[in-house]
Amino acid sequence: MILRFHASKFLAAIGQLTILVQLLIRQNSLSVHQIFFLFTGIGYDFIPNVLERSLVDEWIKTSDRESFLMARRLIRDEGLLCGGSSGAAMVAAIKVAKRYKKGQRVVVLLADGVRNYMSKHLRDDWMIEHLFMNRPNSFVQSTWWTDQTIACLELSTPLTVTPNVTCAECVDILNSHDFDQMPCVDEHGAILGMVTAG
Repeated sequence: MILRFHASKFLAAIGQLTILVQLLIRQNSLSVHQIFFLFTGIGYDFIPNVLERSLVDEWIKTSDRESFLMARRLIRDEGLLCGGSSGAAMVAAIKVAKRYKKGQRVVVLLADGVRNYMSKHLRDDWMIEHLFMNRPNSFVQSTWWTDQTIACLELSTPLTVTPNVTCAECVDILNSHDFDQMPCVDEHGAILGMVTAG
């Protein structure tokens, strides 16, 4: 069910060369702006059956670079562990908010997490390789924690399970500790995967 509030508009962030953009260009709903596309989840190679295009009042195009940089900013500044699609949504929201008047509001849905993107925009070398960041003089900037060790964090032993734990037992463990995910490890402590609630 979709509720439309009085005088509200539904805006959608979209990668610049997704298949959905190509369709909208053919329908004369968007103008062409060439750039390649790396982040996933918002229409790259298919149009989701559940997408009700007629409900979208405006499509806001975002680039890979600005989307990934925004996702990193949300992680760094706001503590929101989000992926590239959330970065794209925030970029689109900021573009729209600049046109709004004082008192008007923008609500942004950040619909992805960072778990599936550990080898992409979280890594400086990946961002540099894809020309989204410049290579710094030094990867490690000098801050108060530069010379500290992990032992200084005084972390508790992480909660893990082994492959012989049942799914029902995993759910009970997650619920009893109020966690939504935990690693599954082998007898040597090597991570085999993640158990995720939901």
